[in-house]
Amino acid sequence: EHVRGIEAATGRPTLVVLTSDHAESLDEHGEPTHGMFIYNATQHVPLIVADSLETAAGTVVDSPVSLVDVMPTILEKLNLDLPYEIDGRALPQIAEPGNRGPQDSVVYIETLMPWNLYHWSPLEGVIVGDLKLIAAPQPELYDLVKDPGELSNLYVSDDPTALQLADALEDLKFAELDIPDLTATEMELDEEEIRQLASLGYLSTETNRVDASEELADPKKVIHLHRQLLYARSLIVRGEIRKAFDELRAIIEADPNNGHSYNTIVGMVIEGSDQVPADQAIPLMRHWLEKKPDVNSAVALGRLYERIGEVGNALMAYNKGVELDGDDLAALNNSAWFLYKTGGDLELALERSENAISLSLANPKLKGTPTEGQARHTMACILLALGRTADAIEQLESATKLVPDFAAAYYHLGVARQTNGDSDLAVKLLQHSVKLAGPSAPDWLADAKSRIDQADK
Repeated sequence: EHVRGIEAATGRPTLVVLTSDHAESLDEHGEPTHGMFIYNATQHVPLIVADSLETAAGTVVDSPVSLVDVMPTILEKLNLDLPYEIDGRALPQIAEPGNRGPQDSVVYIETLMPWNLYHWSPLEGVIVGDLKLIAAPQPELYDLVKDPGELSNLYVSDDPTALQLADALEDLKFAELDIPDLTATEMELDEEEIRQLASLGYLSTETNRVDASEELADPKKVIHLHRQLLYARSLIVRGEIRKAFDELRAIIEADPNNGHSYNTIVGMVIEGSDQVPADQAIPLMRHWLEKKPDVNSAVALGRLYERIGEVGNALMAYNKGVELDGDDLAALNNSAWFLYKTGGDLELALERSENAISLSLANPKLKGTPTEGQARHTMACILLALGRTADAIEQLESATKLVPDFAAAYYHLGVARQTNGDSDLAVKLLQHSVKLAGPSAPDWLADAKSRIDQADK
């Protein structure tokens, strides 16, 4: 009636399709949300087609259908041809009472989230008529009419019914369709957008294909670890970082290949949390960096080494980050800084610092921010070490404008001005750096005070 009302208001036929991409499990089978399993708790979604021209309103099709049937259904109702061959087919227009519709369709279901997040076995399956097969390390077979909650696994090895459904799954997976080459446009995402999408499971950074010979965990056997990780993430949101780390470390102890847990720790470290215990996190980060080399893991390891004062190891970690991704701003800037701090190759440090500044200027979200200010401070310190005082002053003045409370930048600017013979301004800058430092004790503080005292004499 609503659709016909729209038709009456607009003066043209109206077609409305209501559906959903997934449902929510809400703890059925131990799954809190969706994505880990392919039980009907998440796979069975509404599909309502309301057509103002339909004469058989109220028709219910009980046979299994799929979202791939939506497009051909709409095109058929609009009297349009399919643009190319697809798996789906138009839904039956009319079903007589008691007629469940065609039973020969094969509905495909899958989830790759267990693999992408945790390196567990992906799941795939088919629904044919009343029966559903889930291909997993421990396969499952259900009669959806007698057992709609999928609680009684009927799978028996070599059972003819199970074998028939397994063949249907393989036929569907490897069917060759006459599909034209499709093109897609690329979308630029910054590091934070990529991290957020990956954390939600909508974007995977995993590029390895599943090795059929590898023994992978069955998601239904380890779903408790997924729930534990969701709990850890809730702790992070509440700011209970140390408690979250303990949960993540426990997950890794139970499941050493659980990449999402490692990457969650990486994220906590990169976002600057000092509640992550460095002594416990460093062995985890070293193992993960060796197993899955990634620039973010390298940067996180470098920051952990910084916190415990191991500058040589910090430099090695940041250098590894540059090796993995020569366009990563954090890896470049920190590598440059620790080359300077350890008395390493200053020309290489300057080159990496210049690249870091170029990257910050090229990114509208970083240009004119404290990130750019930090990069300019790094370059200035290298320039001072190379004896290029005037160039260093230029960078430091920019850094202090971008970060007004940047104590270290004011200190180095004071040193540079003093080197150039501008003693009065140098003292004011040094005094300001000491004031900004407050109760903290940076490694330059004693030198700043000594320079002030010498100037007063």
